[in-house]
Amino acid sequence: MTSPPGSIGVSGLARFVAQVGVPSSIALFLVWFLSAQVMSAIDDHAATSDELLQQLISISRQICLNTAENPVARSGCIVR
Repeated sequence: MTSPPGSIGVSGLARFVAQVGVPSSIALFLVWFLSAQVMSAIDDHAATSDELLQQLISISRQICLNTAENPVARSGCIVR
């Protein structure tokens, strides 16, 4: 049975390991796996940071509105 084009079957994987060697194959797998983990953590951190930033902007805007002395100053607080 042959694998569909573009997919790596057992024979393709065995051929890859035979060409680059077992230690290199393990190292490449670990680099791929760890980089995927790091990218996932970065995405989670970015989402959390964006949420906290929106809260800080909201609080800052409210402080600006509360401390503005006139309507012109208040309108400057709402500009995005």
